Amino acid sequence: MQSHQIINKLEQGKQNGKEFVKWWRKENDFVDFELIDRYVTTIDTKDKIEDFELLEKDEMWELLKQRGKSHP
Repeated sequence: MQSHQIINKLEQGKQNGKEFVKWWRKENDFVDFELIDRYVTTIDTKDKIEDFELLEKDEMWELLKQRGKSHP
């Protein structure tokens, strides 16, 4: 996916109340989370991403709580 395509999807997501992006690389060796606004400013320096998911604040909070339980 090209960076301009990603930015368009991110902007659409922001208009629909999404604030965070969860993204992963093609190698699928890690997952990262960022605020959409921050992600957009650094998108050209990112490795090739495989895919991403947009999250609302509540969805991000739930993910953090789940990860906190699995890593005491």
